[in-house]
Amino acid sequence: MNNYALTHFETEESYMEAFNYPGYQNHKKEHEDFFDKTLEYFHKAGNEYLHVSNELPEYLDQWLANHIQGTDRQFIDCFKKNGLI
Repeated sequence: MNNYALTHFETEESYMEAFNYPGYQNHKKEHEDFFDKTLEYFHKAGNEYLHVSNELPEYLDQWLANHIQGTDRQFIDCFKKNGLI
């Protein structure tokens, strides 16, 4: 999951930088926070499996809903203006 997320985030961020997207730094910070949190879950999984198995899906549901439906929608106009979508 983290490998895919990292690739996805790097691609998205490269377009934001290329297009001078004004929300780039905040968006990048959300990506970094996600990556840090999921790595934390990964490291805890061996010792706290039941705790993580309950907590991780809830975290992912909330993050994906908030990020995709919130933060990601903010760059749509910028990407369209630059011919990406």
